[in-house]
Amino acid sequence: MTMKKGGNDITKKDWNAYKTVQDSGLYNMFSPEAMRASGLDKETYMVVVANYSDLEDKYEGEETD
Repeated sequence: MTMKKGGNDITKKDWNAYKTVQDSGLYNMFSPEAMRASGLDKETYMVVVANYSDLEDKYEGEETD
């Protein structure tokens, strides 16, 4: 897994904030409204978008506990 800049700084809490908005189905995830609904700042939000696949593997793939 090779994340783009900042990808390793994304926490499970950040990921869950993004996924909650995505799973609601209420927003286009590239819209400013989705970013605001997530509660994430712009930089964090964009890092999640840029690293989505790797973060999905990290937080929703195999159990890492």
